[in-house]
Amino acid sequence: MPGGFSRCNDKHILIFDNAPTHVARAPDSLSAQHMSKNPTQPQHQMFGVDVPVLENGKAVCDRTGKVIKQRVRMVDGKFADGTPQSLYYPAGHPQEGVFKGMANILHERGYTNAHKLRYECSKFKCPPWNPKNPCCCRRLLYNEPDFVNVESLLQSHCRERGFDTIFLPKFHCELNPIEQCWGAAKREYRKFPMSSAKDDLARNVTLALDMVSLKQIRRFTDRSLRFMDAYRRGLTGRQATWACKKYRGHPRSTQVGLGLWSSVIWAYLSEKMQTVQRDIRSHRDVERDRSEESVNKLQVRITSEVVVEG
Repeated sequence: MPGGFSRCNDKHILIFDNAPTHVARAPDSLSAQHMSKNPTQPQHQMFGVDVPVLENGKAVCDRTGKVIKQRVRMVDGKFADGTPQSLYYPAGHPQEGVFKGMANILHERGYTNAHKLRYECSKFKCPPWNPKNPCCCRRLLYNEPDFVNVESLLQSHCRERGFDTIFLPKFHCELNPIEQCWGAAKREYRKFPMSSAKDDLARNVTLALDMVSLKQIRRFTDRSLRFMDAYRRGLTGRQATWACKKYRGHPRSTQVGLGLWSSVIWAYLSEKMQTVQRDIRSHRDVERDRSEESVNKLQVRITSEVVVEG
C-alpha cells in the first residue's frame, strides 16, 4: 500500500441480504427433515444426502444431460460441550455405518424418553413448543443448537478468510443501500428507448448504473442508517418511515439521543391523534348535516300533507 499503509489487520464485516443464494447451506449439513426415528433397515439405502459428482469443480452429467449424484453421509452433530457426535454407528459396532435414527441420537444427548416420543406430529403441525414436554422426535431435534445454528456456504466461505458476516432481515430493503441504488438505476433505465437488442440492453444497463451518483449513494446510505437507528430505539416500521421522512434533511438524525427520538415518537402520535380528531369532527359534521336534511324533509312533507287536507 502507498506510504506503508495496510488494512490487513482491520476487522471486516460483510453485509448481505437474505437472498436464497446467500443463505443456502452445504448439501451435507445437518437437517432433521428426512431422518427416520429408528436405525435404517438393511434392505433400505443408507441414509444420507445426494450431492453432485464434481470433476475439476464442475458437475458431471450422463449422456442424457442429467447431473450424476452420489450419496454421502451427513456431517457430524455436536454435543452440548462441543464434542462431535456421529450420526452413524462406528467401526466395530454390529450395525457399523448404519444411521442411528433420531431416537438414538437424542438418547445419546440425554433425552432418555426419546424412544417413547412419536416420529413426528401429523404433517409436522406441532403444538406450541415446550422444551420440558416435547411433542415428537423431529421437533426436538430441530431445536437442538447444532441443528439450528448451521452456517450457510457464504458464512463458511467468509469465516475461513477472516471476515464476519451480517444478514439483513427479510423484506427490509430500506436497510440496504444497494437496493435503493438499484431502484435509482432502474428509474434511469426506463428513460431509454425500448429495444430488444442485446448490445442496447447491456449498454443501457451500464449507463443507468453510471448515472447513480456518489452523492445519491451517500444519501441512500444515510437513509439506511437512519432506519437502523430508528429500529434500534424501538420505533415501529410506520413510525420509522414517518420519522426518517420528517427528519431526512437533518444530519443529526443518525446521532440523536433518546430524548429527541422520544419527541419524534410524540410528534408522530400527536399528528396521528390530530388526524383522528379531524376524522371524528368530519364524521360529526356529516351526521349533523344528514340530521338537518332529514328534519327539513320531514317538515316539507308535513306541510304538504296539511295543504292537501286543507
